[in-house]
Amino acid sequence: MKDFIFIITLILLGTTIQAQTVNEAVRYSTFYNGGTARVTGAGGSFGSMGGDFGVLTINPAGLGDYRSSELVLSTAYSNVNTTSLFQGNDVTIGKQDGEFALESIGMIFNKSRKREIVLENGLTTVVNDGKMVTSNWAIGLQQYNNYYQVFRYEIETEGSISDRFVDQANGGDFSLFEAGLAEEAGVVFFDDIDQAYFSDLLPEDVINKDQFVERSGKTNELIVAWGGKTRSGLNIGAGLGIPFIAFEENKSLVETDLVRPDEGFKQLSYTENLSTSGVGINLKLGVSYTLNKIIRLGLAYVTPTLYRLDDNFTTSIIYECEACILEPGEAPFVYLSPDGFNNYKLRIPSRTTASFGFLINRDRIKGFVNADIQYINYAGNKFKFDDSDADFEEELNGDINNQLNSSININLGGEIAVDRYRVRAGVGLIGSPFADGGADGSDQLLSGGLGYRANKFFIDASYQYRDFEEIYEPYQVLDTRNELQLTNTTDTGRIVVTLGIKI
Repeated sequence: MKDFIFIITLILLGTTIQAQTVNEAVRYSTFYNGGTARVTGAGGSFGSMGGDFGVLTINPAGLGDYRSSELVLSTAYSNVNTTSLFQGNDVTIGKQDGEFALESIGMIFNKSRKREIVLENGLTTVVNDGKMVTSNWAIGLQQYNNYYQVFRYEIETEGSISDRFVDQANGGDFSLFEAGLAEEAGVVFFDDIDQAYFSDLLPEDVINKDQFVERSGKTNELIVAWGGKTRSGLNIGAGLGIPFIAFEENKSLVETDLVRPDEGFKQLSYTENLSTSGVGINLKLGVSYTLNKIIRLGLAYVTPTLYRLDDNFTTSIIYECEACILEPGEAPFVYLSPDGFNNYKLRIPSRTTASFGFLINRDRIKGFVNADIQYINYAGNKFKFDDSDADFEEELNGDINNQLNSSININLGGEIAVDRYRVRAGVGLIGSPFADGGADGSDQLLSGGLGYRANKFFIDASYQYRDFEEIYEPYQVLDTRNELQLTNTTDTGRIVVTLGIKI
């Protein structure tokens, strides 16, 4: 499969632990359709269809196709493998890792608008009671994104993260999480003669860098929705979404001078710990229509989501040098930052999805084919801070407006049913959020699945493969010749299993 590039950018020489970046806006506004094995197996393409809990986050009008109440539970296992490349060479230490997660859980309450009447001849018939054929409610929890990723690399290059601390100190930025902490630990020091800050390293020193990065977390959404079908074949639906964000990133960088450790710099360990949590709210509206009992059309709109987010972060430094004299058996001192905390608001953009599909009904063989086209303007992301951060807010939102653009996401998939058995397949393409044409940023998904339907229960299973790349920079410095850029290739395989009981 063709690899796609997803550029991770940081604000140059901003605090590395700072969570409010263009990258964060992209992370929290990128979604993957799923929620159940049926929707995942069909490539996340389900907008004009219905009768499945996973359709609620795509088009709530699909809720109107339910003919019975239902309890559904989905679990997932993700196997994540990240390979780090530097100038085409593999510098990875360790490979695969995986995680189990709850994909969705929900309840659908069906209310049919049909009633049975007795005719004069004693026979019975079913008639529609009013303009609505169904009026259904649903409540549940569904996962949008899983941020799990673990990777480690080791490489020898010129430059060091201490160069970043020097740049910050000479620029007057003595953050207690970076340059200020580095000065306290002795990584940077002031030279009275040159009236500038320096480190124990020379620009041409080759340093061994060993970094471990672990990311985890999810975006889950609590959904309450209503959907109904009219006698004319028109479905309408609406829902309230309350998404919950939980993201954590732990980074540990160890730098060692293997060439001349007795002439100053020996070893530097720098750790960063960040956790982000918050809650948001949005509305979902949708319609779908069945034409000639074959053609299905759908249109859905999700309003901008308003988030209230909290960041907690810390850093630490351990520094060993020739001048750092220790007593025999004494361990190097760990310099700890204070506990950092930020709270702020984030508005992520709306999503509009147009869907087209058709039904297959040939004797024993039934099924569908569906295509979803979704539009999202990533430049619509906006951060909101308190008045003391007004300048940073303006700068960051300006970067978002300049670096991000609108994107088209396409999902295509289908299902074939023979008696009680189902086979599904699909593909999805998440368009690039970046305005720079050289930074593709697109993301390709392939999936397939199987299912079995009984009278009172069903079981579905699917497998989804995702392949993407990111340009990873552990830190940024003013002298770009000493910047370290890695290409991380990540392959993710997800198995989703859904169990359902009809009530």
